[in-house]
Amino acid sequence: MLLKQLGHLASSCSSQLMQYSVPRFCLDLLSGPAQPAQQAVQPPCSDVQLQAAMCLLFLAGYGSRLTCERLWQAGMLAVTVRQLEALMAAAEHAPRALAAAAPQAHVANELLKGVLHVLCKAQAARYLPEVRSLRLPAKALHLLGSVTDMLAGAAGRGDAELWVSLQRQLSSTAIVLLTITGAELVPSLLEGGVFSSIATLFPKAHFTVAGNLLSLFNLSVALGGPAALEELRRERVDRVLG
Repeated sequence: MLLKQLGHLASSCSSQLMQYSVPRFCLDLLSGPAQPAQQAVQPPCSDVQLQAAMCLLFLAGYGSRLTCERLWQAGMLAVTVRQLEALMAAAEHAPRALAAAAPQAHVANELLKGVLHVLCKAQAARYLPEVRSLRLPAKALHLLGSVTDMLAGAAGRGDAELWVSLQRQLSSTAIVLLTITGAELVPSLLEGGVFSSIATLFPKAHFTVAGNLLSLFNLSVALGGPAALEELRRERVDRVLG
């Protein structure tokens, strides 16, 4: 309840909340042991973590550029990536394990919404080494694929709206990162087979996600230059996208 009220306060006094180390408190709550690989039941703290993530979202959404830079410096991006990695670990175990991780997916979804505000307001190019080391675009695309495969099967359909929302946030984050950093992150995506991944996901993706996939595809081609064109020829993706 306290976290929920702190989140609402962010709309009018985000700078004061920053002074009282509210972001650090929220990030510490989210930095506990990653949960779900094989567990079908999430721990009771998942609701607390969700409120912490939403508080950070309000701070990023209503806060200034300086607030967003402080959120980044405090480790918001790294904490978000840890949440994504936990979901990736669940997906590696089984689609049902990923479906059972819906509470943590909700947390990751709210964190990514906040990260998008941070990326757009903060001078993200200054933090390029961290972005590169965390491999966020590649991990976002990997998890997006896992969620797509899960929904194509029988698992996760009861929470389909949540998972599709997570897919939108994952693809939007990758797009914004490429837009802000230019060609810097494209080589790692090319190495990971970004074009063949998008071509595989596109026919199965929800229509609200498919547009983002095409935008990511176009950005990777435009920013990747000759290396991207060579990768397209090598992977013969044009046959899939038609």
